[in-house]
Amino acid sequence: MAEELETAQIPPHIMAAMRERMKMAQRMSRIKHKIVVMSGKGGVGKCLRRGTTVITGFGDWQPIEVLGTPVISLDEEGQAAVKQKKGSTRRRARTHILRLSSGKELGLTRDHLLYTYGQWKPLRNLRSGDRIATIRWLPEPLGPDELTLDEAIVLGLLLGDGSLTDGVPGFTNVDSTILEILNRAVRSVDSSLHLRPWGRNRFGYRVSGGKRGGRPNAVMTLVRRLHVDLPSVQKFLPPQVFRSSNKILAAVLRGLFSTDGSVYDDKIEYSSSSPMLARDVQRALLRFGIHSVLRQRASHYTKNGERHAGQRSYRLLIMGKDVLTYAEHINFWGRKRDVLRAAVKVVVGRRRNPNLDTLPREVWREVEAECIRRRLPWAQLSKEYGYRQVWSNYGGHNYLKQGYLDRRVCPSRDTLFRIASLLGSSRLKAVAQSNIYWDKIVDIDPAGTDDVFDIEVEGSHNFIAEGILVHNSTVAANLACVLAENGTVGLVDADVTGPDIPMLMGVEDAQVKATETGMEPTLGAGGVKVISMAQLIDRGTAVVWRGPLKIKALKQMLSDVEWGDLDYLVIDLPPGTSDEPLSVAQEIPDADGAVVVTTPQQVSLLDVRKSIAFAKAVKMDILGVIENMSGFVCPHCGKQTDIFKVGGGQDAANELGLPFLGRVPLDPRIVIGGDSGKPFVLEHPDSEAAKAFRAIVENLKPHLKEVKPRPTGPLAK
Repeated sequence: MAEELETAQIPPHIMAAMRERMKMAQRMSRIKHKIVVMSGKGGVGKCLRRGTTVITGFGDWQPIEVLGTPVISLDEEGQAAVKQKKGSTRRRARTHILRLSSGKELGLTRDHLLYTYGQWKPLRNLRSGDRIATIRWLPEPLGPDELTLDEAIVLGLLLGDGSLTDGVPGFTNVDSTILEILNRAVRSVDSSLHLRPWGRNRFGYRVSGGKRGGRPNAVMTLVRRLHVDLPSVQKFLPPQVFRSSNKILAAVLRGLFSTDGSVYDDKIEYSSSSPMLARDVQRALLRFGIHSVLRQRASHYTKNGERHAGQRSYRLLIMGKDVLTYAEHINFWGRKRDVLRAAVKVVVGRRRNPNLDTLPREVWREVEAECIRRRLPWAQLSKEYGYRQVWSNYGGHNYLKQGYLDRRVCPSRDTLFRIASLLGSSRLKAVAQSNIYWDKIVDIDPAGTDDVFDIEVEGSHNFIAEGILVHNSTVAANLACVLAENGTVGLVDADVTGPDIPMLMGVEDAQVKATETGMEPTLGAGGVKVISMAQLIDRGTAVVWRGPLKIKALKQMLSDVEWGDLDYLVIDLPPGTSDEPLSVAQEIPDADGAVVVTTPQQVSLLDVRKSIAFAKAVKMDILGVIENMSGFVCPHCGKQTDIFKVGGGQDAANELGLPFLGRVPLDPRIVIGGDSGKPFVLEHPDSEAAKAFRAIVENLKPHLKEVKPRPTGPLAK
């Protein structure tokens, strides 16, 4: 029996596992402190639903899940700018549908930030009637036209009254001018083609060469190239239209409105059975600064005495001064052109009432602050603005009373600009001229669970989704940089499927070097050594791995990396209690403990409690709780505003008997923590948020384990 035991061999897979554990223990023995960062939410859970379209720097709209770069953003002056997209994340989450007065809709999570006047607010804090920022006009792309003018004319008219699914384009219209324009454009595309009468309908036509065989129909080739050979309810504006100049876009819109548009007294209407086409037209009008209102209308018909539901139509309405802009830049062909002239006369002769493109009432607070700064009474400002003294009767006496600017109403841009000129305020002038249209929330409804995505935009940290301005935090990177000020630090990005640490640390393009004894970490910002899955796979590759593969990858990042002698190893975990946290707990049993990051909202606190319960279950100590995004600190005036409620993280720490390490205020420059590759604490060292990170590190150090002396014998490495 003893002889059998002596000769028995340990299975190879057991030996391999033992060697791996010994290798891991040897690497970890050279690191003084191991700190695990656990987040209650990824960032703050700010994501948009699959299919949400984002305006790119080339002028077209792309679904967020396949979005390229660059994108359109708004700068600090509220003007459109082209910015680079730096990365994206994906997950499953509960979503809500936000509906605006203009008809725009957006699917997003309740923690996503939207811009209200003067501050970003999460969707959960917004209510019906609140006004949020949308784009006022979109810049013309700089690239070459992807359609000729004649192709644009043909496309616009055929998308309106054309039939594009039969192999030969069909067209139905009664206006002889429109028929002539289409025929001329068709012949310019291909001289062998004509607009020929077709079928029993005397207003029905086909675009053809008049004979079978021969070369392919050039118009049908164009339609197929643009992928618009679709039924009416599925039509849309192809990306090539949006990527072309305003001249080409105007020709397409002119064709659409000339066929499916109409003019009523003082407004213009466009109607389509395709929701995609209606929304595309609404977006396209923004290139000319035209704001339209999108409405749905359900039609009915009667057959054999019974009422039946008909096809739903989608109507765009253009009103007020936008009618004048439309007439100048787009106009109609045919008979409707004369009707538009009459509508223009009505609008021009009417007293302006800009009840759509106005500014939120909150702007009066800034006007009042400027008056106080200049020591100018409100009555004097009103007098300088042009309000006259009027007779008033009070207590049986008549007296002259100064007319006042009314702070109860939303001011127009012209009003604010005039006030800004009187006060000499460049800030108010910028607000009046900003590229922001303040749309009103109609309702917010639950929309179930779906795939959601978020992108990171350099510099301005915002982008335009469905025409709405939306915002796009990591604590681990900033903690690592602060710790590196007084020691050597390593940073592990343990989020295998959504790594973003390399981008935050400025090593996104760096490749990991292989040595004889393992992998060499990349030196990032602040001298922090970085390792991440993003450095081991091709950029943009989607990592769809099950648990065992993720655990194996994480083990390699911990055991195969030549960290050397470190004072701190910070491990940034993805949100939740899945494979990565479990693997870290098993592979590094001597970790000092976990730092739990939360935001003040209740949903994040619930997740944090789960994370804490998980850490206790795997016997990992909790070093403390950090409350992230705790109030907004304006980088200009230093004033703090509580966007979320404040103190939720501290309350949770007190309730669970854990140390509270501190609060990190929300700063508009920290939202992604350094898209430029320089973490926030290094880029803005004197900011309130950077000071908060340093205070947190000082509060954290007393809770770290006592360092054991490193081995110094002949076998020590």
